[in-house]
Amino acid sequence: MLSTIATGLVINAYGPISDNAGGIAEMAGMSHRIRERTDALDAAGNTTAAIGKVN
Repeated sequence: MLSTIATGLVINAYGPISDNAGGIAEMAGMSHRIRERTDALDAAGNTTAAIGKVN
């Protein structure tokens, strides 16, 4: 039961963390290549958040 709670928390936390990483990369003026990577991670985070809300 505890592992299920931990998994749920991680799924719900991934989206905002990856979104913040993208914002930091943009504000820091990092290269476009890095921003593309953080956008891909953010999209994955949005997907996992949506899946986590269904369960």
